[in-house]
Formats: sequence, structure tokens, C-alpha cells
Amino acid sequence: MATQAGTDRAKLGHAIESVSGQIAAMVKDLPDTNIPIPKADWTVGEAAAHVSDAQRLMSRLAAGEQVPHGDGTPGSLEHANRGALAANPERNGATLASSIVDNTQNFLRLASALPASREVISPMGRMDAETLYSYMLTHLLSHGFPMGIALNRPLVVDKSVAELTLPFIKWSMPKIVDTKAAGNLKAIYQVQMRGGPRFWVKLDKGTATVHDKRPGRVDCFISANPLSFIQVGFRFKSQWPQIAQGKLFAWGLKPWLAFRFAGLFLPP
Repeated sequence: MATQAGTDRAKLGHAIESVSGQIAAMVKDLPDTNIPIPKADWTVGEAAAHVSDAQRLMSRLAAGEQVPHGDGTPGSLEHANRGALAANPERNGATLASSIVDNTQNFLRLASALPASREVISPMGRMDAETLYSYMLTHLLSHGFPMGIALNRPLVVDKSVAELTLPFIKWSMPKIVDTKAAGNLKAIYQVQMRGGPRFWVKLDKGTATVHDKRPGRVDCFISANPLSFIQVGFRFKSQWPQIAQGKLFAWGLKPWLAFRFAGLFLPP
């Protein structure tokens, strides 16, 4: 019988193959990839080239390399991404699709050999193998969703895939707090994925810690459809329709704090 860690890594691998395959299929037959992505500074071709570059970088991480790429802050990562994109002028859809598929397989081959206890040093900090897999999946989704919107070819993802982003999202939350939005807020949130795991996030005047056990009295309980949770967190969807549809629900001593939650963090 497979261990839970082995089972999760297998599920992550299948999800990564599925999402990267959908992204490759989106661009493979495009005669022109210079299609703007709504509410973004990217074209579809630029996003596909960035996905391919990022997969190559994560493959190097899985191989044990330390790859300089910003200092881990969102601003520095954006600057580094722009530099890498300028150095990769490829925008042909078929070429990019092939590169995305090949780089996916290379990442999975290298990452599958990582012991569970081995940490890699990513541009955002040290993480274990499962978190690296989850990082790859989260990154693919963060670009696949808007590319699908631009091409009127929605990414097909279910809640079980969305839940697999949680190892990386939980790991990254302390690093991506929007200190201006958080201000002097002191609160504990409980976040429950419907039909799945729950965790707690403690905000303390611009810092955040994530816990697998309740760290104190909970101020706000959030029940979330996993797919809605990541789409609102990524800023792809407004929270208000998700609330109206019952996909996000809050209660507790201070339920109004739920309205602030997504805005407390910059998109990963």
C-alpha cells in the first residue's frame, strides 16, 4: 500500500500532466499567439513562454540546483520573470506546446527521484518535494485559467485538483502577506475546504502564520469550495458571486472578516 505522501505525490503528478497538457493544447494550433489576456499585461504567447521557462527552472530545482531568480518577494519575482521572458523570444504556438509537454515530463522525472525529506532551495525559500510539486501545479493554474479565458477555452479543473495547491498555498501565505492591506489586523481564521482539509491562519499586524492545529480562539470561520477558494485568491473571480452561490460561507465572532481574507495576500 502506498504511503499518504506517495499517494499525494502521484495525484500531484497526474494533475500537473493534465493541466500542462491542457495549456499546451490551447496554444498548439494557434496561428498567432499575440492575443491579449484580459486584466493582465501578458499575451497568450508570453504566458506560454513563461510557463515553459518556469517548468525548466523548477526542473533545475528538482535536480538539486540553486537557481538565482529574484529574492523571493513578489516584486523581485515579477522583475526576474520579465527578464527571463525577454531572453526567450519564442512565441510559436506549436513550439511552445512541445516545450511545455517536454519540460513537464522532465520535471516529473527529476522530482519523482526526490526523497520526501529532501528540501530544495527555490526562489521563494526552502521547500520539500510535495510543496515543490504543489508549487508547479499552482503556477500552471495561475496562468492556465487566464489563458483559457483569453482563448474562450476554459481550463477544466475539479475541486480535487484545486485542493492539491494547498501545500504550496499554506507554505507561501506568510511570504505573500500584503502588509498594507493587513494593517493592524489581529485575528485567527479557520479555513475549511468542503469535503477536504482545514487549516488556521493567524494574522498579527502584518504577519501571518499557518497552522494545522487551532492556535487560539477563532474569530472567523470560512467554508470554501476549493476551486472557488483558489480562483478568488488568484483574483480570477470576484468573491461576491461565489458568496451569493454559497461556494464561500463564513460565520463566527467576526464573520465580516471573511470579506477581507483574500485581499490580505498577494496572488502567489
